[in-house]
Amino acid sequence: MEDNKVVAAEEKLENPLIKYKNLIILFFLFVIATLTVLSNNEIFVVSFQKIKAIKFEYVIIIIGMVLFLWLSDGFLLYYPLRHTKINFWDSLMVNFAGSFFSNVTPYSSGSQPARLYYLYKKGITVDKSIGGVIFKAVSYQWVIVILGLISLFTGRKVIFKMDNYRIVLTLGFIYNAGLFIVTLIIANSKKIADLLIHLVKTIGNKQNKEKELSKTKIQIIQGIENFHNNMHQYLVSAKMNFVMFFTYTIRQLVYNSIPIIILYALDFPVKEYLIELISLSALMNIIVTIVPTPGGVVAAEGVFLLLFGLIYTSTDTNDLLAVMLMWRFFTHYLLIIVGFLAVIYLTTTNSKKKKRGMINAS
Repeated sequence: MEDNKVVAAEEKLENPLIKYKNLIILFFLFVIATLTVLSNNEIFVVSFQKIKAIKFEYVIIIIGMVLFLWLSDGFLLYYPLRHTKINFWDSLMVNFAGSFFSNVTPYSSGSQPARLYYLYKKGITVDKSIGGVIFKAVSYQWVIVILGLISLFTGRKVIFKMDNYRIVLTLGFIYNAGLFIVTLIIANSKKIADLLIHLVKTIGNKQNKEKELSKTKIQIIQGIENFHNNMHQYLVSAKMNFVMFFTYTIRQLVYNSIPIIILYALDFPVKEYLIELISLSALMNIIVTIVPTPGGVVAAEGVFLLLFGLIYTSTDTNDLLAVMLMWRFFTHYLLIIVGFLAVIYLTTTNSKKKKRGMINAS
């Protein structure tokens, strides 16, 4: 009977590789077309030559920072779920897979469903998976909004030059703050949980079912209650909130520092603009989130050149383009490659486990 429940639950969960297959194909076709065009563009060829001239020690530093980003992001998924069956390696792979689907779907819409799917495949119940994923998302929104607000003050000298971009920046703050508030309300509101339970019961009554709820409905209601209880425990735990907030803050500061390291490695003047550069990096995160392109493709590159161009007004375009290409490769495209490998790993390991289960059953 228990096996039938598992099979029924698996049938309701859709593999993100199938769900987003058209978007994945389009994304890779777009990347191939873009690389083909860029490889024949003289400006990008010159910029690539500048990248090749960067000192090896700076490449090692950047790789170290990227590894820290990956490990810390895996930890941020693992920490809320550490008392479940999942281990750090699996949470790291699941997070890589979620990052892959985040970067190939509009508004990163495939990120959380993919994480939930692979967590479920690792034996984590849906209510606990949703709790961990949403708590991670709430923590992220909280950190980038706070860092963004701080950056409005610390980078005000440069921001005053953003006459044409203030509306976009304002929309970015409204979007991210609104997303944080709505997610927090959904996660912490007992009324919403009660409303969902009421809707489940009402649907059963309208369909003239038996007075007693079916086992499926009981499981749904129990799942809603468990999810609310898990989220309440997360949100009232000072230790959990501190660990998540502190880790995310350090992670974002490291992420925002990567373009500055690249600028320094390519002999840009950095020390006199250090505060403004960090501020612009934080604000860039706010702006890019409102652009619907998968992973902010094209938008992130354009915003980078526009924002940093406010500081380096007299710089050769090729130099700034070289910084952008290197930054985007290490923080975005490399993650897509690793994320795709993680998707293949999770898919093949799940298939092997399923085959072993069938063999043992026979």
